[in-house]
Amino acid sequence: MADTDDFVLLGKDKKKLHTIRQEIEIFLEDYLQLQLNNKTTVDNIWNGIDFCGYVTYPPYRKLRKSTKKKMKKKLKYLQKKYYEEEVTLEDIRASVNSYLGILKHCNSYNLTMSVIRKLDDHILEQLDLGDRLELKN
Repeated sequence: MADTDDFVLLGKDKKKLHTIRQEIEIFLEDYLQLQLNNKTTVDNIWNGIDFCGYVTYPPYRKLRKSTKKKMKKKLKYLQKKYYEEEVTLEDIRASVNSYLGILKHCNSYNLTMSVIRKLDDHILEQLDLGDRLELKN
């Protein structure tokens, strides 16, 4: 049996959510030969919903911690490989633009700045991010 893709149910009554979860499990197994994975939980929304790479809380959304770490590690690696002439500026630009696209969907100004500041001035100047972000001094 395969696991289902991600989905989220929201409600005010925890007992009702557990009942709905059981009904979903039965439907998935009986009609689709699918099952919920072991990460399936019923929890308070104020603990955050980890979904599609973000953790969402009622007033805001943050990037998942593991994604932040991978992002910073990848930029450090790309910068090193750039100076070893194993990647091009275009490779770095593609990754930076991808990360900026991911970051624009969450409350991430400080994270965006810390990620961008991982790049040295020489590379930053060549990337010419211009209106994509405003760097604070």
